[in-house]
Amino acid sequence: MIASRVNAKSPFALARWLSSSSKNSNNTPPVLNVPPVYIHPLSQIVLLYFQNECHSWICAHNFDLSLTLHRDGTFVLRSGTADDAPRIWTYYDPMDKKHWLSYNNKDDIQHRFLLQDNLMPAWHGNRRKSLAERVQESVVALMESADQDLRKE
Repeated sequence: MIASRVNAKSPFALARWLSSSSKNSNNTPPVLNVPPVYIHPLSQIVLLYFQNECHSWICAHNFDLSLTLHRDGTFVLRSGTADDAPRIWTYYDPMDKKHWLSYNNKDDIQHRFLLQDNLMPAWHGNRRKSLAERVQESVVALMESADQDLRKE
């Protein structure tokens, strides 16, 4: 589990591991002597999918340079250090009771992708796909939106 191996005070620990994971023969993150960090299960699915299936895309867009983990288990990936740098993040909307995956480009245009709607009864959800498959579809849609934004520049 990523949460037990990421240094909360060093948001670059996972990002460095993401960058080096293709070169790491045993493919295990470095163990740091810090307390575990909580990562919400939906955020964890997103991060693991980025790490395992989208590593080259993450590195090509410089999202491997900055990772911030929040106390509520959400995260922010930034493509650079500037305030207007493109970013990917997860968040929970307490009013709508929905978990979102979002992307903002440098022009601050936001793209949102639903990860989970907590108001929808479980039996009304998409039974044909697992939660992980639905989250992965949101990640792919986010990457396609980001690529379209970058092609416009």
